[in-house]
Amino acid sequence: MGRGADKAWKAYRSSVVTELSESRRQLIQSGNLREFDRPRRTTGIQGQAKSPIVDEKTVYSWSVLYFFSAQLGKPFAWVELANETPQIYNFKGSTPERAKLRRKLAEQVRTNVIKVLRALKLPEYVNPGYPGN
Repeated sequence: MGRGADKAWKAYRSSVVTELSESRRQLIQSGNLREFDRPRRTTGIQGQAKSPIVDEKTVYSWSVLYFFSAQLGKPFAWVELANETPQIYNFKGSTPERAKLRRKLAEQVRTNVIKVLRALKLPEYVNPGYPGN
């Protein structure tokens, strides 16, 4: 029963994807839907631009710190690395606003570090075999 259900699900999913793709293509051809090619570093809104939170060298340094600390069983918390960003140093807002910014930056740090570790084919998680665990 499991294989049959998997096969049926894949067939159904494929038919839905095909229908949606065809519907989208028709909307584009009729002019009711438009596609925009936006570069990654822009929101498309005048005056709002995304920029890296830190330079590439710093992201690689964070990746090294995180990788080796994780391999030793005591990984850095993302927020610890985020505390090193210029945005935290220069922030002039209230304590709750600072905490919100810190959480946001910690997520961006995590995303960037994981991206580097994956590109280097390195493990992202704590080494469970380390004797100190």
